[in-house]
Parts: sequence; structure tokens; C-alpha cells
Amino acid sequence: GGGAETPPAGWKPDYPNILVTGTPAAGKTTLARKLANMKNGYVHVDVAMMVKRFNYSAGKDIDWDCLIMDEACENAIIDQIEPLMKYGGMIIDYHTCDFFPERWFQNIVVLRTNTSSLYPRLVNRSYEKRKIDENIECEIFDVVKDAANENYKTANIVELYNNDLFELEANAKRLHRWMQKQNVTRNNTAMEFITSRLEKPAIAAAHINRTIKDPRGIGDLTYYKHICADHMSTDDEINPRELARKIKEVEANQTSGFGAGNES
Repeated sequence: GGGAETPPAGWKPDYPNILVTGTPAAGKTTLARKLANMKNGYVHVDVAMMVKRFNYSAGKDIDWDCLIMDEACENAIIDQIEPLMKYGGMIIDYHTCDFFPERWFQNIVVLRTNTSSLYPRLVNRSYEKRKIDENIECEIFDVVKDAANENYKTANIVELYNNDLFELEANAKRLHRWMQKQNVTRNNTAMEFITSRLEKPAIAAAHINRTIKDPRGIGDLTYYKHICADHMSTDDEINPRELARKIKEVEANQTSGFGAGNES
């Protein structure tokens, strides 16, 4: 609950909203959490967690070991999130994107992963072979990318590869540069409404106004090793200078889409 009303059709958010989507295990939640931690004012909403917490499903498909989502479930998600989107500065992460209203998002991030990186992440999630094969095929045949192109303006979509910690950090820094230009500010009333709508503390509290201590400016390796454990393959030791060098290499190859280089 809260004091705000559902925005009228055709509204525009006070600040840009970001959608992070991609095949399961592409690193969506990891990146979205990192972005929310890097920029106070932005709020991360993990839709998969919301579905589980509020039981927004029509049961479970035993054969495929996944929740069944129908139109009523999708409408329930939209009803809960819609009042928040008007405030802007929301980072939504979910593996599908075709049922969200187009007006919600000004920027859509499609995370991609090479199958050689995606496969071990799916195995680490204890998925059955046919579920792993299905997700690998989705990545190979650009299922999520095509859905994004069909439902959102191409100019608002950026495709980023997220195969390892180097690319993860580069992606976060690139998007953060763009986010810094938006100057998202929140008054107490807005933040209280947002947190209450997301059922604090189970969903919202862990992602709002958290700061990762990063004196070297290259990312907290301990944090990454913990948060990426189930889908990021990492060595036990990562040399900070090597990480910084790799990040620069990845950033140098990012030349298009919002957040690239120094574009405004």
C-alpha cells in the first residue's frame, strides 16, 4: 500500500527507468544490484523474487521445474509495479520482457552470454539437462533479444555481453556513467512509498541506498565472488591490476547504445 495513485495512461516517468533482461543465468540480477548499489536513488526490483514472494504464478510445471505464468499473473506484477514506475529511477530485472508496458522503460539492457559461459552457470543451478538445453537454445536463437526488439524502440536497446567479472564490471561502469547524468533524487515520501510497495525489508531494503566500498575504483572482488557464486566462473584470486586492464579492454569495445563512451 501507499499514498500514490496508479498513474494515468500515457504518463512519463520523472526519471528514466531501466529494464535488464536476458536468458536465465546471464547475470541480470547481479548487474541490476550492482547498478542500484552504485547510484543512490535508483531502486532494483527483482521480479523473479517478487513472483515467488507474492505467489504470482498459476502453479508449477513439474516436468520443466518452473512456475507457470499466465495473463493474470503478469497483470498482478504490473499492478504492483505500475505506481512505482512513475517515480522513475527503477531498475527492473526479469528473464522475459514482452508483457511490460513499453512506456515504463527508456532504456533496455539485453544481457548476452556465450554458451561456453552460460552452460556451467546453468549446471550450477542444478537444472535438468533438457532445461539447460532449452536455455542454451534460447541464447543461440536470440529469443530474448528478438522479444526486446519487437516490444521496444531499437534506439533504447543496448546489447551487452556478460561472460565474466571483467565484462560485468565494465558493463556496470558504462551504465553507471549514463545513470550519473540523470540526477535521480528522492524525497522521503517517495522512498517510503516505494519501499512499502516492495514489502520492505524482504525485497527492497537490501537494494536501496547501499554502497559497496570500492577504494580502488574497480569493484569489490569479495562482493562479486559471493554474489556471482551460482553463475559466475571466477578464480580464487584475481589480480586488481589485471582486472583493471581487462575492464579497460572491454570498455574500449563498447561503442554503441546508451551509456557508451561519453555520449549524453
